[in-house]
Amino acid sequence: MKESLATFLYEMACCEGADITCGQVGMLYAGIQHPLLHPPENGSNTVLPGRRMPKLDLTCCGPLSWRHLVNWNLHIFLPKSSNLVSSPVENRKDWREMKKRFRPETPGRYPEDPKTRSQVLESQDYPIILNINGPFWQLREWCGMENLCMLMLDDSDWIEEMVNFWANFVSEVMAPIQKQVKIDCIVICEDMAYKTRSMISPKMVRQIFLPVYQRWVLQIKKGGCPIVSLDSDGYVAELIPLWIEAGINCSEPMEVAAGNDIVSYRRIYGKEMAYRGGIDKRAIAKGGQVMEEEVMRVVSPLLEGGGFIPSCDHGVPPDISWPNYVEYSRLLAKLTGWL
Repeated sequence: MKESLATFLYEMACCEGADITCGQVGMLYAGIQHPLLHPPENGSNTVLPGRRMPKLDLTCCGPLSWRHLVNWNLHIFLPKSSNLVSSPVENRKDWREMKKRFRPETPGRYPEDPKTRSQVLESQDYPIILNINGPFWQLREWCGMENLCMLMLDDSDWIEEMVNFWANFVSEVMAPIQKQVKIDCIVICEDMAYKTRSMISPKMVRQIFLPVYQRWVLQIKKGGCPIVSLDSDGYVAELIPLWIEAGINCSEPMEVAAGNDIVSYRRIYGKEMAYRGGIDKRAIAKGGQVMEEEVMRVVSPLLEGGGFIPSCDHGVPPDISWPNYVEYSRLLAKLTGWL
């Protein structure tokens, strides 16, 4: 059953063999293969098959409590590779070619039986989460981080063109999915902060990206989806007010090592912003009393008020041992009424 559901959302998001390809085992990324980014084994620039796998998170609580948090990521994404020698969009010619790969009307992008498949989804007891790349994330994938930052200063017209192109593409691809599938949460993947500051100034975020967030949020909520979450690593305190202004009502993963403190953020922003994550991965790795104190520091003040899904503040790193993770999970289960 899970495989068929994953297949459904995979086919709703992308078209194998057409102008969108897939990569990255563990999540669904509909993206672009570029010979400099992902050299094919046979030497040609052929489409590589995608992989699909649901990602589960069973540490939920509060009004945002979901018995099974099944997260299908429908990214439009460039495959990551250590062989990166240049960015796929370095000039206007590259951009003209790149745009050809993002056509919402591509035949075969959606399955022939969406109604039947949506009925299968409606019968499940877990939410459906749709992930989309934010404009900053996607332009960074196209241009590279350094080039993107320079273009923001040197060629704002081109930046505006690419941002608007991406905003339109996502809106058009998302619309048919919204009509057929009841989506519980849409996550905008943006990753726009470092350890102590955002990657670009809040002023630039407001000027360049806020209009896109506002447009998407309006479309998302009109389609009946109540939760719009923004996923960004790093220190996001100076960005949260902008996200709230856009209508975004959840933020993740809230990395503690970057200086985020969701207990403090809750005091400042109240119920305007919900959170997922926020438990220091370093404390989980240490286990024992250190882990317990960290969980109680975060979970105790936020649990009763809701709007909070406690979990590790990003991916679980390899230095967290299995016994320590089980200990951490059992504590969460006790606090949230599962044990």
